[in-house]
Amino acid sequence: MSTRVLLVEDVPSFRVMIGNCLREQTYEVYEAWSVASARRLLPSVKPKFMLLDLGLEDGDGYTLLKEAAGSDMAVIVISAREGADDRVTSLEMGAADYMVKPIDLRELMLRMKRLEKSSVGASGFASSVDCGTFVFDLVKRTIVRDGEEVPLSPSEFMLMRMFIESEGGVVTRETISKDVLGNEGQGNSRSADVLVSRLRLKLDPTGRKRTISSIRGVGYRFWGRTTDD
Repeated sequence: MSTRVLLVEDVPSFRVMIGNCLREQTYEVYEAWSVASARRLLPSVKPKFMLLDLGLEDGDGYTLLKEAAGSDMAVIVISAREGADDRVTSLEMGAADYMVKPIDLRELMLRMKRLEKSSVGASGFASSVDCGTFVFDLVKRTIVRDGEEVPLSPSEFMLMRMFIESEGGVVTRETISKDVLGNEGQGNSRSADVLVSRLRLKLDPTGRKRTISSIRGVGYRFWGRTTDD
C-alpha cells in the first residue's frame, strides 16, 4: 500500500511540482490549499505525512500543526519563513522537520525516506533510539542516561536527530548552520561548534565517552553506540 501524503500548499505551481515528484516516487498524494480544505481531508485520508506551508490563504499553518500534535502523522513544514524563531516554534509544536523554500526535491525525498525508515509498523514512528549509554527519546525530546531524563532544546534535538539520521556519516558545520540554526547560523561555524559542545555535555557530562568526534576542517561524526576512548 502506498504511503499517503497530505500536501498543504496555497501556491498552485509549487503544489503541482511537489505533488508530481511525490507521485513519481509512488506516494499517494492528496492536495489541500487552505486550513479548511486540509481539515476536510484529514479524517478520511489519515496520511502518514503532512507537508505543511505556514502561510495559507485562510490562516496560519501553525493551527494545523497544533491540531496534529500527538497523532501518528509526521509533519514536515515547508515554508518561505527563514527565521530561526519559526523553525524553533515549529519543532517545539511537534514538527518532524523544517525546510526553507526554495527546496531541493531530492532532499525532501531523502528526509521523508529516513523518517519512513524509522517507522514502527502501522502505528506511527519510532519513539526512541537506543544509543548504548543513553536513549534518545524522540517523543519527549529528551536524552535518558543513568536513569536521568535530560531535556533538549529545539536546536539540540534537531542536531541529535541529524546525527542519528547520518548513520555514522560526517555532518558538516555548514549543514548544522543552515539546517539547524537557520539564517542566524549561516556562515558562522562558531555557532555550530557551540551547539555541538552543548549537546556533547548533555550526552556525557564527564567527557570520558566518545560520542561526537570532530573532523578537522569539516564537521562532526556521531558514534551510534557510544564507547569509551
